[in-house]
Amino acid sequence: MSDHNDFQVDLTNCDREPIHQLGAIQQFGFLLAVSPDWIVTHASRNIQDFLGVAFDVAIGTALSSLLTDKAIHQIRNSLGDLKTPDSVQRLRAIKLSDKAGDYDVAVHRSGENTVIIEAEPADDSAAHRIAQIRAMADAVKFSDTIENASMAAAAELRRYLEFDRVMVYRFDPDGHGAVIAESARADLESYLGLNYPASDIPRQARTLYCRNLLRIISDVNAEPVPISPPQDSQNEPLDLSLSLLRSVSPIHIEYLKNIGVGASLSISILQDGKLWGLFACHHMSAKVLPQNVRTGAELFGELFSAVLSQRTAEVQRAHHQKARAIHTKLMQQFAGEASLASNFHEVSQSFQEVIAHDGAAAVIGDEILTVGETPTEDDIQRLAQFLNAAAPARIFATDRLGKTHGPGKDFAATAAGVLALPVSRDPRDYIILFRKELVRTVNWAGNPAKPAELGPNGVRLTPRKSFELWREEVRGQSAPWTSGELDAADAMRITLLEVVLRLTEAAREDREKAEQQQTLLIAELNHRVRNILNLIKGLVNQSRDQSASVETFADIVGARIESLAMAHDQITKENWNPASLYKLIETEASAYLSDKETRVRISGPDAMLYPAAFTTMALVIHELITNSAKHGALSDRKGEVLVALEERADGLQINWREQNGPKVKKPTRRGFGSTIIERTVPYDLKGEARINYAPDGVKASFTLPLNYVAAFTAPSPKTPPPQAGPAPGNFIKGRALIVEDNVIVAMEAESILTELGAKEVILASTVKAALAAIDKHDFDYAILDINLGDESALDIAKKLAAKVVPFIYTTGYGEDKLTAEGLPDAPVASKPYSADSLAKVLSEL
Repeated sequence: MSDHNDFQVDLTNCDREPIHQLGAIQQFGFLLAVSPDWIVTHASRNIQDFLGVAFDVAIGTALSSLLTDKAIHQIRNSLGDLKTPDSVQRLRAIKLSDKAGDYDVAVHRSGENTVIIEAEPADDSAAHRIAQIRAMADAVKFSDTIENASMAAAAELRRYLEFDRVMVYRFDPDGHGAVIAESARADLESYLGLNYPASDIPRQARTLYCRNLLRIISDVNAEPVPISPPQDSQNEPLDLSLSLLRSVSPIHIEYLKNIGVGASLSISILQDGKLWGLFACHHMSAKVLPQNVRTGAELFGELFSAVLSQRTAEVQRAHHQKARAIHTKLMQQFAGEASLASNFHEVSQSFQEVIAHDGAAAVIGDEILTVGETPTEDDIQRLAQFLNAAAPARIFATDRLGKTHGPGKDFAATAAGVLALPVSRDPRDYIILFRKELVRTVNWAGNPAKPAELGPNGVRLTPRKSFELWREEVRGQSAPWTSGELDAADAMRITLLEVVLRLTEAAREDREKAEQQQTLLIAELNHRVRNILNLIKGLVNQSRDQSASVETFADIVGARIESLAMAHDQITKENWNPASLYKLIETEASAYLSDKETRVRISGPDAMLYPAAFTTMALVIHELITNSAKHGALSDRKGEVLVALEERADGLQINWREQNGPKVKKPTRRGFGSTIIERTVPYDLKGEARINYAPDGVKASFTLPLNYVAAFTAPSPKTPPPQAGPAPGNFIKGRALIVEDNVIVAMEAESILTELGAKEVILASTVKAALAAIDKHDFDYAILDINLGDESALDIAKKLAAKVVPFIYTTGYGEDKLTAEGLPDAPVASKPYSADSLAKVLSEL
């Protein structure tokens, strides 16, 4: 039906490049192939019919012996306009030879070292038809739909070409094609509405259609003209993929004869660089189209492609506008305490405004919500499991679920089509839209189950001979999801992701922050890690002058690192309940200032802050104290910091004042820490922040809205420093087992236990090694790290308990990790630990 069987296709290897029928050209023109030094390498054997030059003279001779100097000059100039490898330059009515008339010439490159020159006698008889192109374009441009534009284009192109039939042939996502528009002679059988299997137009042919936008066969009964020599010096055939004169496969000629076609023209229709379809033009007798007419047809094809892209973009814009309106609607709907469960019916209705569906389901954790006609909850749960493996973090859409998800065949009547929107990361949650089975009849041009037969030349395609109407009833398939619907679904997925993140913030740690905060959090994490590393380095350097011995030095550094860990634990140990601002300031001061903590004095009522405000203020206090220790009042021996808390009718006032320190110089540049101090409270808490780098000391004030303060209370007594554990010595004797996957930490623990009096210490880094050691030795006690990489410590703890071996846990997570892992109860030593802290926990055994 279209100009697609240009080549014989090797059925045993369909992925390789097609072998074109390159050894011959059509009779209405001639071809020359020349090398970079303008020596003719190949020529069609009819050259003497056109130029009056003997054929045996052409091969291996200079082009100048065949063409005039002026013609060669024009051809050479045209090469400079070949901007891409697939460019073709056309020259109108040039004089090639003194012995012949004017010719229309097309020039393109073939590979890196060959220029192809194609020529045909100039014909001005149809030059007036070029003026039709604008009127043709207007007829298409003012059509309101793609379908109407296609019908108009077929009619206009047929009138322009004076062909018997012009069709618009469109490809669907599966590769099948359908005739969606047709203009034909009244006595011809209509092909409108017929479908053609994907095998009718091989993948290689579609690739060539994207490169060469126009393909013509002027006479199916003409004898092809050979090209000589058939191969080059490397025994390779000449690549004429972009040639308009090249002949075609006998297979395709037979195909056209089977449907009574004498001449054909195909024009590619592209959308976003991809093959959308073809103009398939048929004439019942031979017909030579002059170059100027073909150029006009090619231009019209490009204009139609532009209109097609415009119409598609208009549909997509309409979907985007609706999606934006629904985004606003949903965000307003869920601005308060509304939940997805209580409003899912309204959510489904909002989707219905953009994407038609028969039913919808929400899979949120273990909960399944449904609206309309849907599969059973068990079917939906299995579908969600399939989606987790099939399309992580992407929209999944199909109009034939049973083809990819076997169980879907059982409920195809209710949900043959599925559009699934992932609205979380881990665990995966979904909004799923369902479409019912749409039983329909497809009209095929012949039986699609048998589109080809093996021919007499071996494993080669042979064109079908029967094109009678063949109807097929299609089941298990819904109406397809359009590209506009998919774009709208992706926009709404982002909206729902934001909604679900907001609704499940308290329940899932990985949804605590909305998408707009993620960049700031990542930057803050990187900032804090670098500060911690720098702080540890500073602790080591500052402690060096105070240490009289290596042992004393190690004790001081270890104690300060342990204090630092306690400060970071403070943010989460209250399990997200309101926490004391006094305690936050004290903990930060003790962790980061050591003996200078007494120079931070707090006054006024204590404020119990909600978690959102507490975490924000932890960042601010950390930066204030760190900056003061580096550059401000706490950087010398006399300075001090006064923190005054004040209860106000509209919230909490925090006044920070540094005094008696070195003279302050205003920073010359604004770092990330300054940004946190100045912008975090206004941005996150909608409060106020002011900072003044006065010469006599930094002054800052912060105002927090009342809704972030749970209560104002009297300050609690300051927590005394932890008591030292038993002194090192013969405190613990016997054999000890240390299970730890980090060799540095394991060696440190071994050193501490040896110092405490252990007779023998055995190390194990994996569950397997630990269990083997327990079987081989009798242990007096054990130290078990909760986190062993990807392994669970549960089996080790159970085995130690079964053998009545006392043990303690070590962890950097906190004691809640025990419950989460289901571990037996035992004392816990938080990392990083010192000899004193470890001895204290061991004393509880």
